[in-house]
Amino acid sequence: DIHHGNGTQQAFYNDPNVLYISLHRYDDGNFFPGSGAPEEVGSGAGVGFNVNIAWTGGVDPPMGDVEYLTAF
Repeated sequence: DIHHGNGTQQAFYNDPNVLYISLHRYDDGNFFPGSGAPEEVGSGAGVGFNVNIAWTGGVDPPMGDVEYLTAF
């Protein structure tokens, strides 16, 4: 995806019952909405249940099957 799901991340950030994983464009924090850094791993009981796979590099070449398979 090109957009990090910041609202979903926020809703479950400290919830250990929900594993939130986002694969998105990040561009070192310069891409909207500016959240979704790999260091954002959850808080409190939710630490470790928030995973951001934040890509930098734009769309040339675009992210494809290889990048997604490697991420998982």
